[in-house]
Amino acid sequence: SASLEARAAELDRACGLARRALRQDLSAEGAWPGERAPGDRCDLSDGEDDLLDRLGGEAHQAYQTELGQLNDQVSGELTGLEGELVELRRRCRGWDEHAHLRFTCIKQQFRARRDLLLDRLGLEFPHLSREQLREHEALCDAMRFATERQAAAFRQWRRERLALLRRHAAQLETRLSAEDAAAARRRERLGQRERQRQLHGRLEAERVRASARRDERQRAEEQLRREQEAAEAERALSRRRRAQALQGLCQEHAERRREEQLLLQGERAEAERRAAAERAARAERSAEAVRLRRQMDELRRRELAGRRADAELERREREQRLQEALERLRVEAPRDPSRLLRVPSRAQVQAYSDPLVCVTRGPHAGFDEGRLMSDARYKISAALQAAGLFGTKAGHEVLAAVPAPRPAPPHVVSQVFAGGYPG
Repeated sequence: SASLEARAAELDRACGLARRALRQDLSAEGAWPGERAPGDRCDLSDGEDDLLDRLGGEAHQAYQTELGQLNDQVSGELTGLEGELVELRRRCRGWDEHAHLRFTCIKQQFRARRDLLLDRLGLEFPHLSREQLREHEALCDAMRFATERQAAAFRQWRRERLALLRRHAAQLETRLSAEDAAAARRRERLGQRERQRQLHGRLEAERVRASARRDERQRAEEQLRREQEAAEAERALSRRRRAQALQGLCQEHAERRREEQLLLQGERAEAERRAAAERAARAERSAEAVRLRRQMDELRRRELAGRRADAELERREREQRLQEALERLRVEAPRDPSRLLRVPSRAQVQAYSDPLVCVTRGPHAGFDEGRLMSDARYKISAALQAAGLFGTKAGHEVLAAVPAPRPAPPHVVSQVFAGGYPG
């Protein structure tokens, strides 16, 4: 959390202060041989102090050497730049601080308008010529450039010092990691040796136990082999006894089988004799049945022939009676062929003809008002014409929806000529 981080930072600062105080005390007493002068240390950070404390031997000396070279290099650069600044300040002695400040402010204001800068400086400093103003401007630019170079050199020195710190810290971490790995490998080798001794001890114990188990297994196998041999001998004896008993049983079975076959042969002969007797009796019964059936068939044929003779006699008698009846009922009239060509007398009578029938040719010959009004379509069309809707689409739809009248039944006969044919 934030409180823990703040507390850790405070503890770190307190440790750094205590370490510096202790180092100063030891240096004052001459007990800290590695302490350097503040000028040589160049205000090292706490990280560099910690790294110097952790480094030892050649790494400590190499880091001190490289840091000293870096400090000497930046000191030389800063000394040269400081000399240039001193020379530039010497050349600007004719300008007091107030005038130089006003000159700098005006130059800053007209930085984007170089064409108006000299005019504004001429108004501010009328006692100076343009050449003097340009010369002072060049001196100001040179001083600013030298100051920037000095700051850049200091920043570069800081970056190089940080890179040097990180590089040596990485080397230290690598060396410590390698040492830790080597120590871990040594510990692992020692552990492996210890485990090897333990495993050898366990192996010897296992060998002893395995030898004991092997001896015990051999004794058990020997005992089992003897038991198996005894059991095998007993089984062989039982097999021989069983074979002998089986042989006796086979002989007894063969004797019984022969006796059974003899009995079976006798039974078969007796059965064949009985079957032959039964077949002979059945043949006699069949012959008797055939004879009786033939007699019955003969009787049926005689009966059928008698029935046919009776039927023929009855038919002849019926024909004779019919012929006699025809002879008795025959018409006695002369032959008149011209009668077939004359109109019958009943057709010569004048029949009454109804005028309605003559005009309409009967109720089935046409349509009268009653039949027309009985059709719903005729009524609806008359109503639509009266309403003026007969030619409209709605009128057509209404007429199409009305079912047509059913046709006349096919068994109805026209009555047009019911009163006779016209004369």
